[in-house]
Amino acid sequence: MNIVTRFLATACLPLLPLCLAHAAFNPAVVSAEAKWVAYVDLNSLRNSTLGKELIAAGQKQINLVPALDRGGIPFDFDLLLATIGNVTAYGTNFSPKAEAIDGALIIEGTGDLRKIAEGWAAQATLNPSNKISEVTGLPFDAYSVGKEVFIGFPIEPIILISKSAAHLVKARDVFRGHRASLAQSSSSPLAQLLAKSGPAYAISASVVPSDQILSSAISARDRQTPQARLLELVETGMIAMGEERNRTFVHAQLVAKSADVAGKLLKIVQGLVAMISLAENNDRQLAEFLASAVVEKKGQTVSIEVGYSSDRLTQMLQNAQQHVGQRAPPPSKPAPETPKNFGTVVAEWKLDRAPANAEPSAADLADHTIANVHLATGSTITLSGQRHPGSRGQAFGNARIDRVEIFPMAGGPGLRFEAENMRLRGFHRFSGPGYSIIHKAPYASGGRMIGTNGQFAIAQFEFPGADGDYIVHVHYMEESTGTTTLAVSVRDPAPAPGAN
Repeated sequence: MNIVTRFLATACLPLLPLCLAHAAFNPAVVSAEAKWVAYVDLNSLRNSTLGKELIAAGQKQINLVPALDRGGIPFDFDLLLATIGNVTAYGTNFSPKAEAIDGALIIEGTGDLRKIAEGWAAQATLNPSNKISEVTGLPFDAYSVGKEVFIGFPIEPIILISKSAAHLVKARDVFRGHRASLAQSSSSPLAQLLAKSGPAYAISASVVPSDQILSSAISARDRQTPQARLLELVETGMIAMGEERNRTFVHAQLVAKSADVAGKLLKIVQGLVAMISLAENNDRQLAEFLASAVVEKKGQTVSIEVGYSSDRLTQMLQNAQQHVGQRAPPPSKPAPETPKNFGTVVAEWKLDRAPANAEPSAADLADHTIANVHLATGSTITLSGQRHPGSRGQAFGNARIDRVEIFPMAGGPGLRFEAENMRLRGFHRFSGPGYSIIHKAPYASGGRMIGTNGQFAIAQFEFPGADGDYIVHVHYMEESTGTTTLAVSVRDPAPAPGAN
């Protein structure tokens, strides 16, 4: 990491936890042409309970950079960070092509902000290895970083960063009120979306079509992540976060591509909220978190409202960090695995009801129902698929799973768990013949399912609901060979230390 990277990382640090991070957002500093915006009020973030935790975590990462990795120039980045008041970024696209990127990053702060940052830039030009040079011909001091990033220092206590010198001037003119801003464009879709954000110390909003984001700004590999698949359903969106009386609130509006898609989006968001709640330590706290989160659908819009203790959210964040990277445990000995390795087996059945030699189709979708399954909050549910040896010349079948739905025995709404979002070992995501990760299966929920890639495979998830008896529905594809079985195992969570 060179001095330029370190400076930009520090200047943009508050943007990293944007969707997790109270002065009012000022649309007058954003161009009327903008289609996306991100904003953080660092003054309020520094004073919030959750913000202190996020900034401390970010500072630990920055402090890992050796002092010598600064281009040979002594510089107090903590001092610079303390002078920053708020950060606003905006643009019209998310193009991966540098020449197509527009918009700007505006860092506002105290009078010392400009002095410290420009003094650093001027010193950096003395070392050719930093690739920093002064830019002439602009109405204010400016520097280029490898002629790819431009940093401007108008007389106002702000720093401007953009991909071209021309965009620096445009951003300065908008800031001064000499060019049209979002505050003067109430009919702008982005302005209308931001009007619903309310008071917050962090806001992110976009009306850039999600298809454009997926095709231009997200790699093919990352498009398979749950976040990217969620983005596929959303046309525009806004999320805002703040803190009042030691309670952190989150307000979000996601506009789906259609009313039908909004129904699917609602279920996914409800499932994500339930999964986040598992970072709580006990049933009472889990129930309190779920009660604080309201997810609703109106037409094509799915709204999320959360108001929860900042202290508890900080603890949940720490709990989640401790569990990052955990995976299904490997077998303890070389002996073949069985469903019993993963808890109490509540059901096991053979796949043999599909027509022989037929291509997979919607007609092969089946629902195996398991009644009176006792589940505790945090129980691990494991679906295992196993290929058994058949007679000579007999083809192997494949265990293919679409989703799992769980309903209370006493009646009421249920939860849906898509198989492709579970923790997988030995399964792969596919859509029928060829086991392709790319193609979709139109007959499957969400257009995707999983299939075995070996003799034994498991798919796991944790149950976020309350203790009780439930009906479990496993939606899967039937086979004709009779050499494949599916099983469902349940393992209750370990009791908390000190619990009676």
